[in-house]
Amino acid sequence: MINCGLGQVWQLAFLCALVRFLCRMRIIKTGLFLGACYVTLFYTPILWFAGNLLVVRDAPTTVDAIVVFSGDGAPSYVNMNYLKRSKDAFMLYSAKYSSRIVLSTGKKSSISEDEVVRSLLLSYGVPSGAIPIIEANPKSTEENIRLTAAKLRHDGAHKIIFVTAPYHSLRAHLTWKKLAPELIVSTVSVVDTPSEELQWNTGFKTAKVIADEYMAIAYYRWKEWL
Repeated sequence: MINCGLGQVWQLAFLCALVRFLCRMRIIKTGLFLGACYVTLFYTPILWFAGNLLVVRDAPTTVDAIVVFSGDGAPSYVNMNYLKRSKDAFMLYSAKYSSRIVLSTGKKSSISEDEVVRSLLLSYGVPSGAIPIIEANPKSTEENIRLTAAKLRHDGAHKIIFVTAPYHSLRAHLTWKKLAPELIVSTVSVVDTPSEELQWNTGFKTAKVIADEYMAIAYYRWKEWL
């Protein structure tokens, strides 16, 4: 009886040691797997490739209006991209691609982005009458495009240059083609368009924007908006 009891104790001890060993191995394997995923995502070109597919780089041409969406494509609630978009709009206006800049924000925040962009453009010397604003506050890119397209149709516009954040450009460009097929839309490079040269690391904020855009594209395809 004593020998039998000791045998059972040793068996139990062995099983416990085996379970602990397997748990340690699982933790090590999990850690190695997560580490490999992190390195693959942030220190190889995989996210650069994924992000580059989201960027449209049409060549600008003479058009009826330059349309600027200032509130899309940034990870934070207060979107500071309006500073960049104002520079983009002014450079295109200065190059005489159009004498009209139509402003619309992609989301409402604590700053009235359209008014800030308009004020910046006025300070650059663009006349007030050349900067109409879409007064509504659209809640999505889809709604923004529908409202802006209606304004453009009313004004008799047929060709536009479209300016938005770089990683937002593909989804918006395809949505324009779906919802306003009568318009000829050139979605151009902007001041923060990423380089086409291979990049080997990507920051977390940029990775988040890229991931959010792919999820948004999947949703827009499901809704048949693009």
